[in-house]
Amino acid sequence: MKIISRIAIILLLNIFFNFAENEIIRSTGRISGKVVESTTGQPIELANVILLDNNRKQITGTATDEKGNFLIPNLKDGKYIIEFSFVGFETKIDTVFITEDKPFINLGLVKLEQKPIILEGIEVTAEKPPIEFKVDKKVINVKEHYASQSGSAVDVLENVPSISVDVDGNVRLRGSTNFRVLIDNRPSILEPSEALQQIPASTIDRIEIITNPSARYDPEGLAGIINIITRRTKQSGINGIANLSLGKDQKYSGDFLLNYRYKKFRIFSGLDYNHFNFPGKESETRETRSNDTIFYSFTDGNSSWLRRFYGFKLGSEYLINPKNRMSIDLELRRRGMKRTSDVVFDRWSNFGDTTVFWRSNLMERGGLMYLINTDYFCNFNKDHKLSARLSFHINSGEERSTNEIKGLDSTMVDGWKSIEKGPINRFTFNLDYSRPAKFFNGENGKLEIGNQTTVNLSNGGQDIYLYDTVIKDYIYKPEFSHLADFIHNIYGFYLTYLGEVKNFGYQTGLRGEYTYRFIQLTGTEGNVNIRRTDLFPTLHISYKIPPFDQVMASWTRRVNRPGNFDLEPFEIRRDPYSISRGNPDLLPEFVDAFEVGYQRKFSGILFSLDGYYRITHNKIEYITRVHSGDTIFSTVENIGKDYTLGFEPILDLSFSKYLNINLSANLYEHKISGTIDDTEISQKSRTWSLRNMNTITIRKGTKIQISGIFNGPEIMAQGNREQFFIVNGGLRQELIARLLNLTLQIRDIFGSGKFENTSSGTDFYIHQEHTRNSPVIILGLNYNFNNYRPEPKRTESEEDIEEMEDF
Repeated sequence: MKIISRIAIILLLNIFFNFAENEIIRSTGRISGKVVESTTGQPIELANVILLDNNRKQITGTATDEKGNFLIPNLKDGKYIIEFSFVGFETKIDTVFITEDKPFINLGLVKLEQKPIILEGIEVTAEKPPIEFKVDKKVINVKEHYASQSGSAVDVLENVPSISVDVDGNVRLRGSTNFRVLIDNRPSILEPSEALQQIPASTIDRIEIITNPSARYDPEGLAGIINIITRRTKQSGINGIANLSLGKDQKYSGDFLLNYRYKKFRIFSGLDYNHFNFPGKESETRETRSNDTIFYSFTDGNSSWLRRFYGFKLGSEYLINPKNRMSIDLELRRRGMKRTSDVVFDRWSNFGDTTVFWRSNLMERGGLMYLINTDYFCNFNKDHKLSARLSFHINSGEERSTNEIKGLDSTMVDGWKSIEKGPINRFTFNLDYSRPAKFFNGENGKLEIGNQTTVNLSNGGQDIYLYDTVIKDYIYKPEFSHLADFIHNIYGFYLTYLGEVKNFGYQTGLRGEYTYRFIQLTGTEGNVNIRRTDLFPTLHISYKIPPFDQVMASWTRRVNRPGNFDLEPFEIRRDPYSISRGNPDLLPEFVDAFEVGYQRKFSGILFSLDGYYRITHNKIEYITRVHSGDTIFSTVENIGKDYTLGFEPILDLSFSKYLNINLSANLYEHKISGTIDDTEISQKSRTWSLRNMNTITIRKGTKIQISGIFNGPEIMAQGNREQFFIVNGGLRQELIARLLNLTLQIRDIFGSGKFENTSSGTDFYIHQEHTRNSPVIILGLNYNFNNYRPEPKRTESEEDIEEMEDF
């Protein structure tokens, strides 16, 4: 880690001194303008603008901002050659003269022609890169991830910098499972990983990863935000897209999206069905100590993880006039997940005195979800916007668990059934307003204010049934069952200001939230009542260093509020050997997140280096203890603090139109310090993850993609997870240009995806291993009808409106 720190310091010092040297001599001339697409007038972000002398020797240069604008200052009088270029567009060259009488040159709109690729008489436009790097986020263009298109959002994210995924599909963002998931800029009601597992990759246009959001966003989620933007189009008439896939081990899916636009009206509908089964093997070694007796157990056998879900959506949009529009959409989704395991179960307390059983586990989770959204947008003029949104979300969730133990002669020895219900009703209202405002002699200033009201009403509980060996049936056990009602309301208000002073940009903001929580426990007097007010300040700054460099820094404060079940003060039993209980005294986690970033982009090469430091206060951990015998008891506690210091280098290389290589790494030091059972703990590790994605164009219409994924070991408060390495591959073959595509996806080619974790304490030791059947092979077809194309790059006003949709 010291070596990494020194490299980063040397790099930043080099940038500083280069900048200082460039600033010694100043002149007064400048050239400005805006680069756009010639056919649509859309601004082109990060286009290269190079200034040459008469001998075509480069003098300086810059890159356009998100609105296509550029400025080259401090120029002497004379003749200059200026060159504009961007991947997929023809290069444009112009000549300009700066004189004493005319020192300021505004070229206005510089229009670049899109570069065509001719394929058997059909014109195909250039494709987007798999990953794009914006100033404040990473953007994953899902269509270009051929090795993941037949899976879910989780399969796409597995190849992305900052992200790691375990065998159960649980996602970690920079080592943390605590992040916020938005779907089309709207918060999901499900747990983050569960929401991502249910979104088919074929229905996604792009995924945005925002690790340090501003005060405009909901502060929930310590590690940041993953925003899923689904496919949509603005073409007139009827058009659509359909996908079908089939793979080994009962994996199949299908979906379609139909769009109709006529003048001011747009109507769209979609349907998807997904069935993915992942069989594998699992084993567990457990050792517990109770009353001077050591209990041992070992399980080994087969398992499977089935995810089955389908959904229907319908929506419409009406353009009232050029400045106002409104929309309404609804979605109905049925989700179902099923996990099974059949293992040999060995138990003993003295060596040589072993009892062997068959143990079967079945967990089913699912329910119906309903979502209704209404939106209104008003675009007064440039940077002067108003938007309002009203959302209703209903989720009728249920989880059923069955654990049975049989002798080798198949006689039932023990059985346990658990039914958990937790329907949730959520109401959300957002009002956002922005307008131009200039302070401190700044340029392009913008003031944003808004509020968000969230009301959550739910109830849930657990019913327990035990197997009676006498009557040979299950009996309801009210002493283990419970019921509770929940209210969780949040009232938030934010204020942000964005400004620029020459090459220096800044954004500062403050968000305040009042939280009211009430949990009523049926049959007890121990209700939970929480009222608190919290402030979340943010600060983002950036500096452009001509011609190609940019340095960014930010600080934000975010929160992780405990879930309802984390606060319940009674026991939940899913099997005879595992008991968990909530903690009504649990405090929210707060994180102070600091980031520093550097970007450089020039002629086919992009280099990015991010440094980050997170301090988590009131660290929440699941703590395991021995309950009795070989039964484990788990609860949640605030144990202390969590520290993460890391660096994230990314290199994207386009050697030619036939080869693109993306290399990324996440190197970080993780430390947990605090107290468990009045004993001081301190866990520290240095670990890393690596990603390599190679896209090769074999010929026109044929591309292959090979990616390697390595996740290093990670620590927990009471244990660790082992490292693993996976290689994935994909092929995309264009069968009919712009109409029909074939994709082949092969995941975990070498079967190296073995997942291991260990947890231990003063009176227990648990080691678990899990592998999936590999390789995973899926064949897919993609069909576009009536020339369906994803929504093109948005105009400047549309981009601003979409920003207003964000939280």
